[in-house]
Amino acid sequence: MRQNARSHHLGLFFLFLAFGLLIALVFSHFRPLFPQYIDIPARIALVLAFLISSLLLRRNRRFNKYWLVFFAFFIASFAQAFDYYFNGWSLSLLGLDVKTPAGIAMDKLESTFLIVVPIILLTQLSGNNMASIYLRKGNLKQGLIIGLAVFVVVASVSIPWAKWQYQTGYLSLERVTPWIPWILLFVLANGINEELLFRGLFLR
Repeated sequence: MRQNARSHHLGLFFLFLAFGLLIALVFSHFRPLFPQYIDIPARIALVLAFLISSLLLRRNRRFNKYWLVFFAFFIASFAQAFDYYFNGWSLSLLGLDVKTPAGIAMDKLESTFLIVVPIILLTQLSGNNMASIYLRKGNLKQGLIIGLAVFVVVASVSIPWAKWQYQTGYLSLERVTPWIPWILLFVLANGINEELLFRGLFLR
């Protein structure tokens, strides 16, 4: 009996791992593996497969407990597809170059908006509340103190790290200082994006 349970859990582990790799690597919203003429129909098929599977499992007494897992995969795949195919309008509207600090930050902010909004709406549609994806009142003072402390530490080593790791050449505090508002915007947007897309959807 115990061996069957282990096999069952191991099978679920590899199944969910395969689904995660499909979303994060094969159909990534950064660098998908397939050209667009393959990616579009395959991505749509994946999104629909997760949605249909979750709805079927919801109606099945035996496997009902797994329906929210498949629905989370549906939300993640849909949100990433939404971001991948609709991202870029804000840069064109504002006339920003994605290779500049302002362009990089605004591109990330737009990406976060395109991912977070579907996650929130579809989570509500599933019948779950915002606390289920960890959107709830917390200790703001503690969060700001920890966040500020981490930012100061990371910022203090960022210039020498960039010079060593990426061979950036001339890089000084005077040159980086005007970028700080855009760096902060990028960090905040990226944090919300990744926390909801991964921890928020799947941790529970």
